[in-house]
Amino acid sequence: MFTYFLITVWFEYDNKIHQKVLPKLYDNCEKTVMKIYEEVKPPYKIKAVKCDTPKEFGDKRKDKRYGHTYKKIR
Repeated sequence: MFTYFLITVWFEYDNKIHQKVLPKLYDNCEKTVMKIYEEVKPPYKIKAVKCDTPKEFGDKRKDKRYGHTYKKIR
């Protein structure tokens, strides 16, 4: 059985932290994260990467205490 992941990346640019959810599902979290770290060049700095299953990702969006990162997109 395959497990798919949504990947969220936090990066620093211009002394500010930004967050981006990659726009598709990935089946290999570890390989994708390594590729992200290899491809990012200065002035960007990767601060964190999180792999969530679609269910975990949805649950975090519903959790008001989790923070502003997962507010509704639309």
